[in-house]
Amino acid sequence: MKFIKSMVGGRKKETEKDRIIKQLRESEERYRLIMEYSPLGVFHYDDKGVIKTFNKAFVKLLGSREELLKGLNMLELPDQGIVEAVKGTLKGLLTDYKGEYLSVTSGKKIPVRVLFAPLFDENNEVTGGVGLAEDISERIKAEKELKESEEKYREVLATIEDGYYEVDLNGKITACNRAAARMLGYETDQLIGISYITLCKDSGYLFKKFNEAFKTGEAQFSISADMYHKNGELLCVELSLSLTRDKDGRIIGFRGLGRDITERVLYEKQLRYLSFHDQLTGLYNRLYFENELARLNNSREYPISIIAIDVDDLKVVNDSSGHAAGDELLKACAGAVKNSLRNSDLLARHGGDEFVAILPGTDYTTCSEIVKRISMHIETLNHLKTSTPLSISIGFATAAAQENDLSKTLKEADDLMYRHKFSKDACSGSNN
Repeated sequence: MKFIKSMVGGRKKETEKDRIIKQLRESEERYRLIMEYSPLGVFHYDDKGVIKTFNKAFVKLLGSREELLKGLNMLELPDQGIVEAVKGTLKGLLTDYKGEYLSVTSGKKIPVRVLFAPLFDENNEVTGGVGLAEDISERIKAEKELKESEEKYREVLATIEDGYYEVDLNGKITACNRAAARMLGYETDQLIGISYITLCKDSGYLFKKFNEAFKTGEAQFSISADMYHKNGELLCVELSLSLTRDKDGRIIGFRGLGRDITERVLYEKQLRYLSFHDQLTGLYNRLYFENELARLNNSREYPISIIAIDVDDLKVVNDSSGHAAGDELLKACAGAVKNSLRNSDLLARHGGDEFVAILPGTDYTTCSEIVKRISMHIETLNHLKTSTPLSISIGFATAAAQENDLSKTLKEADDLMYRHKFSKDACSGSNN
C-alpha cells in the first residue's frame, strides 16, 4: 500500500481531451488542419444539432456517405445517449458518449467513444458544437479476448501492436508484452521488476491516475505520460489502465495498454507553432500579437510601450534585386531588432514589411533607449554587410496607465513611424 499512498499529491495536468478542445478553439485555420489530418472522426453541428461539416475519418468510421451525413439532425436520432450528449453541449457543457452506436445512415453498428464540446461566439453564446469520435471496437475486442482464456490472452498480447503492462501495488512491472518492452527499448525480461517511478518523468501524475482507478474501480483512458526510453530519450505515451484482482476479488495491481504518441504530439506542437509564428522570420505573427495586445490591455503590467518598425524601400529591393533579397532584409531586420530587446519583450511581424514590439513594464524613457539600441544594431549590421543596406523607420509610444487603450497606443506608434518614413523620403526626394 506504500505505492498507493504515494499517488496522492500529484500535480494536476491538463488532460488530452482538454488540450484538443483548447486547440480546436484557438483558430479557424488550426481547426481546419486538425479536421483534415486527425485520425479521429471530427464533426461540427449548429445550435439545432444539425451536422454541418465533418472529416473523411468520420465518414469512414460510420461507413456512410457524405450526402447522408450532411444536414443530419442528431437531436432526432433514436440513440438517446447521443441526443442527451448533444443537448448537453447546447447548454454549454462538455459531454461524452460511449457505447455501440447503430448508424441510421449505414445500418452499421460501431463501438464508439465520442467527446462532445460546445462552441461559443464572441458573446459567449452557444453556436453549436464539435465532436471527436473514435472507433473503440479493436480495444473492446482485445479486452474481450483477454478474458476468454489464459492461452488466448497470451497470444493476443504477443501479437498486438499496443504495449501491454501489469504493475503491482508497489508500482513494479510484473508482466508486459514485447510491444511494451520494445517501445521503451528493453527486452521483456529486462522490463519486469522496474518501477514506474523510474520510467516516468512525472510519476506523481500517473500515480494519481492509478489512485483514481483504485478508489473508484473505474478504468482510466487516454492518460498522457512522459516516459523515458532506455537510451534516455523522452517519449510521450498514451495509457489506459484498469484494476487487476485475485481470485477472491482483492485488488492486487493494475494493467493496461500503452502506445507511443510522440510523433503525434510533435505534429500538434508544430501546428500550434505555425499558427502563431511567421514562417520567414520565426517571429510571432499578427494573430499572436493581437491576442497578446488584448491580454495586456488593462493588465497590471503598465506602463507598456509599443514600437512600430517598417523596412524602408522593400518593394524597390524586391523589384530590383528579387524577392530573395527582400526576404534577407526582413530576416536581418528581425534579427537586429530581436537582439536589441529583452526576454520579456514581444516582437511580431505585423505585416509584409512591418514589425511591432510590445514592451511590458517599460516607460517612455526606457523605451527611447531601446529604440536607440535598435538603431545602433542596424548601423553595426550595415557596417558588416556587403549586400543591400538595411534602412528602417521607427515610431514608439507609451501607455502610462490602465486607462490607456493599447490599440490607441499602437496607432500612435504606427503614425509616428510613418512620420519618420515620410520625413526621410522628403529629405531624400524619394517618391516611395
